[in-house]
Amino acid sequence: MTHTFNLSKRSIILIASNGGRLIRRATGLTIDPSLWVQGAKSLTTICKDRRVYEKLRLIHLRMSEKEITADTYEDAEKAVEYAITGVYPQDKPDRPTFWQYFREWGERPSPVQRQRRLYPNIVSKLMGEDEDWEQIDSAYYFRLCRRMDEYGCSVNYKGAIIAKLKVVMNEGYKQKFHKNEEFRYFRRMSEVPETIALSGAEIEALWSAEGLTQMESKARDLFIIGIYSVARWEDYSRLSLENIHDGMLNYEQLKTGRTVILPASPRLVTCLERNGGRAPVLSQQKFNDAIKRVCRKIGMTQKVHVSKSKGAWRVSKSLARCDMVSSHTARRTGATRLYLAGIPTKRIMLCTGHTTEANFFRYVRITKEENAMALARSDFFK
Repeated sequence: MTHTFNLSKRSIILIASNGGRLIRRATGLTIDPSLWVQGAKSLTTICKDRRVYEKLRLIHLRMSEKEITADTYEDAEKAVEYAITGVYPQDKPDRPTFWQYFREWGERPSPVQRQRRLYPNIVSKLMGEDEDWEQIDSAYYFRLCRRMDEYGCSVNYKGAIIAKLKVVMNEGYKQKFHKNEEFRYFRRMSEVPETIALSGAEIEALWSAEGLTQMESKARDLFIIGIYSVARWEDYSRLSLENIHDGMLNYEQLKTGRTVILPASPRLVTCLERNGGRAPVLSQQKFNDAIKRVCRKIGMTQKVHVSKSKGAWRVSKSLARCDMVSSHTARRTGATRLYLAGIPTKRIMLCTGHTTEANFFRYVRITKEENAMALARSDFFK
């Protein structure tokens, strides 16, 4: 068996050859390409970074130590792992690799399983699958962030990926699959998205809208159900009259498992009754398309200036209010109208499922005019 080192962008790869079969593994080391001499015959000439050279030399010595006993491909794989980690495979307990565990995590039954299974694919596309538990370190985190910027990912999208990576690394740490604690320093970035909530006048216009197609009528009714249940899409799209007892709406949140109880609005009951006793059945995509058309028909065409991150840049554009409406706008509208009605925040949070006021206030959307009207009702201004 022979081995060599290669540079892939900034990452140093160990390549071993055993009987014509190649084994490629990331060493977890990075270097400025200007300090790497591709094709050089020895480590002293190939690597001009002294710190990296010392680590490569250690890997080289470990490989040389094990090469003479690597008779099979499996032996060669163990020799490569030993050279990089310093731990020979049989000296540690059986464990899944990081990628085996990440993909198993993505396939676990969950209310948001469709989104969960996307995350391993996204990280794999961005970074490849060479790294194991020990290589998911701070250097890996910064490379991942740069790659997400290059792909134009938004701040919240990047934050979601980092959050899932930390969850998987934390589970692996608790199960003693690794001792790498650098994931604790990964920062989950976030920004408040520019979204809207319908005003009281817009809700009235939506309720009394005429000239709608059958699809648009279903979308309008489903949106009204979402407003008055203050529920997430996966919850309000499955409500029925069976969830109503003694004038109270009672359902269990799929995401949290918490039970929510709140008064059943007459409008919510009417929407359920005229759709056969249950929420209209629409896919989320068709619903989002239809509710935008309905909102355009009721005159929600005012332009709103929005800006959002795209990679390392911010992109600004103007959108009509109707084009900013989606399945999540209903829940945000319900929470905002409850807050403006003077309902105590803690009581609203029992309906929305928010566990902190900080997260709740990131969620509520109040215009300056609505805020002024709420202030005008206080004794201070009388």
